[in-house]
Amino acid sequence: MATLIEAGLPISKSLRQRHSVSLSKITSEMADSIERGEGGLAEQMGKYPGTFSRLECQLINVGERTGHIDRICKNLAESFKLQSKMKSKIIAGLMYPGLLFHFAAVIGPSLSFILGGSSLAETILSVLLFLSLPYAVLTIYLILKHSTKIFRVELPDFLYVAILNIPLAGLLIRKLDYVRFFRCYGATIGAGMPVALSIKISAETCSNPWIRNSFLKCSRKVEGENCTFHEAFEKYVFPSDRDSIALSLMETGEISGTPDKSAKNIADIYQSEAEQALTLIADMVPKIIYFALAAYIGFKVIRSWQIIFSKTTEIGE
Repeated sequence: MATLIEAGLPISKSLRQRHSVSLSKITSEMADSIERGEGGLAEQMGKYPGTFSRLECQLINVGERTGHIDRICKNLAESFKLQSKMKSKIIAGLMYPGLLFHFAAVIGPSLSFILGGSSLAETILSVLLFLSLPYAVLTIYLILKHSTKIFRVELPDFLYVAILNIPLAGLLIRKLDYVRFFRCYGATIGAGMPVALSIKISAETCSNPWIRNSFLKCSRKVEGENCTFHEAFEKYVFPSDRDSIALSLMETGEISGTPDKSAKNIADIYQSEAEQALTLIADMVPKIIYFALAAYIGFKVIRSWQIIFSKTTEIGE
């Protein structure tokens, strides 16, 4: 869409070009509605909430209002590419630790059964409990996540802050949120949107409510006190990130009049830091599982020898 619109093709004709099979029917319907004068692209996208998110509709609306819809489409494409890349990295990085955990969940109780420390029924139950643990945690997380959205319930801030303080995992969450935010901020501010509104729209890309609310506070501060984004962000940034180079880059961009380029550079830095955090997590998790498994096996071996020794002592007596 970015390429076609940039080349001067009308939006309705751009929608009729060859798109993926899953989108071609929707884009044709959108093109028909636009040609009938039933609204612009953002309005038509809003009719398909299962395909286009509210944020994507808002960004396209920004592009239509400012005349930079091609730039918005290009930034959205880059954002989708980044999300796909990071998802692939996360899956690839955590696949081996996941397999190792499943192996440990089976071999640990099985070893206990072989050494005579538990019955077959107890062994099967232990295996099922171990295997279900991560899925139970994930289910609880998804329930809490979706229930807060559906019922508009916000959990206490300290819980969200506690998540952000988890070693490595919290760092990864923060960096990924910053990447999404600054990608979006660069796109909206580059399209000519006011700073406060750009911050407000970009805040919706953040998954952690504490970070999202921090950016919303920045937006209100910029709008109410007529200060720069750098000044507002410096006040509400997460404590561990106060010394980040992002603040200096943001200030430089505001002084030089190129905040959109600075936002892109900041997003690139945070993306690199997120990838480093992910690499560390993928490297450490197998070692933790190895250590736990070795400790468990050691405990079971010692325990089995204790049982054998006690039985031998009883026979001798």
